[in-house]
Amino acid sequence: MASDPYKQIGERVSALRRQAGFTQERLSEAAVVTPSYVAYIEAGTKKATLTILDKIARALDVPLWRLFADVEERREEQRQGPVEELVHAVRLLGRGDAAMLLPVVQRLASKRAATRPGKRRK
Repeated sequence: MASDPYKQIGERVSALRRQAGFTQERLSEAAVVTPSYVAYIEAGTKKATLTILDKIARALDVPLWRLFADVEERREEQRQGPVEELVHAVRLLGRGDAAMLLPVVQRLASKRAATRPGKRRK
């Protein structure tokens, strides 16, 4: 791990991006920055603002502190249930794909709500 804090942040961004299966271009689109800016951040040659780092963390679906701390999460925190996995997968979709998926999810949710005990069926 590099000793320069900006290089450390860049290495973490790079590792988290690869872990999420993102290219630099895909991350740049999700974070609304240029691909070259992502490359500069990962190389530690640009000093990104907290606002930009927050956008990157959100795009990667990780808490902002993960860009600053090299801390392994506990096993319990790493395990995701189906809801968390679905949310993560949807965040990887483009707006068009998410828009196409939304009616399906809404229909499933309304069916589930209608079949809950104590609820009337329509």
